[in-house]
Amino acid sequence: MRLLGTIDLEILHVAVANGGTINESHMEDSQLKRLGVGRILDALASLRDRDMLVLNRDGSFLMTDAARNTLWNDGIPLWARILRLLEVRPCSPVEISTILQVQEHDETYGLLDELQKRRFIMITPQIRDGRPEKIYEILPEGIDRLAKSEGAGLSVARMPSGPSVLGTIDDISGMIEESQTLSSEEKRMIGGKISGLRSMLEESTARDTSRHDQDK
Repeated sequence: MRLLGTIDLEILHVAVANGGTINESHMEDSQLKRLGVGRILDALASLRDRDMLVLNRDGSFLMTDAARNTLWNDGIPLWARILRLLEVRPCSPVEISTILQVQEHDETYGLLDELQKRRFIMITPQIRDGRPEKIYEILPEGIDRLAKSEGAGLSVARMPSGPSVLGTIDDISGMIEESQTLSSEEKRMIGGKISGLRSMLEESTARDTSRHDQDK
């Protein structure tokens, strides 16, 4: 279930970056000011109605536990928080680490790779500031996995274990190549069949991705 809208995300991210509090000055110094006073006030009111912000006596707003539990609770696995974020909007790896307050960027890249192998997310190359950049977005399988994990309790949910299909094929290829009992001809013949199977799976994945893009 999508917990936040794009403006909700921006407001809460600014609050997180300022120790959990957001005031008029913080909004003026951020990209939020482009939205205009009316849209910001509507979004703040909506977040208050959902118990994600409370109004302080000085006019600032304080994030609640409900807000932190959407994306910024370390007790929720990072892979699940990444999927939750990508439900709100597509992001680059740097944006993901920045928004989720992840200090080790390698951890983000590793999880993105695993989520992509499991076909929970996909890469949509985009041109930003005149240069190509990898942008990740969630796939229907990722939304379904997240919903199932949330139903089971995210604090104990784990990313589905087990290697991806393509990873398994690569492992088998390596085992065949290292085999001491197969002849060179047998290795060549079996390797050719496995290579063909891998190509078929890659083509199928590419077709599914293309179909997903066209349906959007």
